[in-house]
Amino acid sequence: MTNIQRLNSHDHATIGITTDTSEHENAIYSPIVVQEFRRLQSCFPLLFTKPSDGSAYQPVALFGLQAEENLFIKNNSWLSTHVPLLIERGPLLIATESASSNGRDPENFVAINCDHTTVSSTAGERLFNDDGSNTKYLNRLTNTLTQIHAGVAKTSEFVALLTKHELISPLTLRIPLTKGKAAELQGLYAIDDEKLQNASDRTLIDLHKNSCLLPSYMMIASMGEVARLIELKNLKIEQDCEF
Repeated sequence: MTNIQRLNSHDHATIGITTDTSEHENAIYSPIVVQEFRRLQSCFPLLFTKPSDGSAYQPVALFGLQAEENLFIKNNSWLSTHVPLLIERGPLLIATESASSNGRDPENFVAINCDHTTVSSTAGERLFNDDGSNTKYLNRLTNTLTQIHAGVAKTSEFVALLTKHELISPLTLRIPLTKGKAAELQGLYAIDDEKLQNASDRTLIDLHKNSCLLPSYMMIASMGEVARLIELKNLKIEQDCEF
């Protein structure tokens, strides 16, 4: 459910945000924006998905090795040092007021989904101080929203440029696991390391001048985190076998 309201210190004076992770416990991945690749590449494999409607590739951070699996959440806590910005923002989002409602140009504002699982009237980090001013926590979340808002356009440019140079290829992960088990993930895409290494100077210059070369290498480097996923998956299998 969604109950989106414009955030303000009058109506949401006592609201707190808890650390409830239930919304993400069955999420195998989360969309990400290019500005966070640097901090996420040491936590998760960074890959792409492609919607069935044929729209553009979407960069994602991978959390599991099978559908509806998140190996990075345990006992209502994340095991990773960082989480994607779209998860970090919690129940907050940037909404747009239509021009027709006030006769002015469309206006962006911070809104809150009051039906979100992390919203509480009795617990969690408060968004406003007793005097109505923003808490440091709210300021941090507002900064997160700003990064997301700016990141959407840059991420679209990044994907478009990689697509133009045909640097994204299908990826199937076939992974042997403990206890004779195995995992296979299809429907994912990755930057083609070989194609990038053999790209022409013209292509590399195009990527570099558009600030897309470094995040490309970060996505490639993040594939080393597949080993962490395998470790967490094997641990889960071992623990399940004990019961």
